[in-house]
Amino acid sequence: MKEKTIKSVLVKKFHAWLDSIEDKNVRDLVESDTIITGGCFVSLILNEKPSDFDVYFRNKATVLAVAKYYADRFNKAKGENIVEVRVDEQDNPDGDHRIRMWIQSKGIAGAVPETADAEVAAMAQVMDDAEDDKVTGTEGDTGNEPYRPVFFSANAISLSDKIQITVRFWGQPSDIHDTYDFVHTKAYWTSWDNQVVIPKDVYEAVINKSLVYTGSKYPVCSVFRLRKFIKRGWNVNAGQILKMAFQISKLDLEDLNVLEDQLVGVDSAYFAMLIEQLRRQKEKNPEFEVTEPYLVSIIDKIF
Repeated sequence: MKEKTIKSVLVKKFHAWLDSIEDKNVRDLVESDTIITGGCFVSLILNEKPSDFDVYFRNKATVLAVAKYYADRFNKAKGENIVEVRVDEQDNPDGDHRIRMWIQSKGIAGAVPETADAEVAAMAQVMDDAEDDKVTGTEGDTGNEPYRPVFFSANAISLSDKIQITVRFWGQPSDIHDTYDFVHTKAYWTSWDNQVVIPKDVYEAVINKSLVYTGSKYPVCSVFRLRKFIKRGWNVNAGQILKMAFQISKLDLEDLNVLEDQLVGVDSAYFAMLIEQLRRQKEKNPEFEVTEPYLVSIIDKIF
């Protein structure tokens, strides 16, 4: 698909979503601050239908407004407060406060299991239910409203009609792509100037289905993402994997905050459960450390 056609598809999709936003203030913010990037460009270049459209915003105010708007819509539809928008008190490394979607976990509330194994088993059932919700749509989802919120994670909001909103990061396209890992993901469209940017190396990677690792703040996540691309017929040479391994070697994954941060882009409720279990152990015992034997034992129970 040619660049002009790609822009036309993105603009049409963007305005269809924009028209669904009932709050004028939120709609105006989205209209002026949106970035569409990621895998949708791969599909469009190959003349395929995108599975979703990854949306980011260029400032925190817009992220916060959009997050609250969809949390309120979801809670109103459900008739109870299930989703809440929270802003971390602790600063990010870049000096700004992180925005999180906090989801009430009904299945975890209640009596505390007597053993760690029982706790993991109970949490596993909750996460199995969460994974089912992600595939089938949330309970009570009537399916008759376009661009309705159907799933929340701590870092993102999934709308019907293929819109995926990330609340974890914001900024200019270059800031967003600092968190991205492979060349082919780094094309983008910006709402404020209606410009599509597709670098030459993106085209080359897509046409050749070649994974070229450019470095990322989240190399652990990149290793997991390899599975998805390889299943889709992409190829990766050993040098690209070595780049990831080298970056991972510089991380202190025994630091729970580092481990959690590295899993930020992994779209799996099971990793959320892993982090929650580790944090619970830390709360019970402030001297608790994430050791390899303990981590292995918990992973084998969860996955």
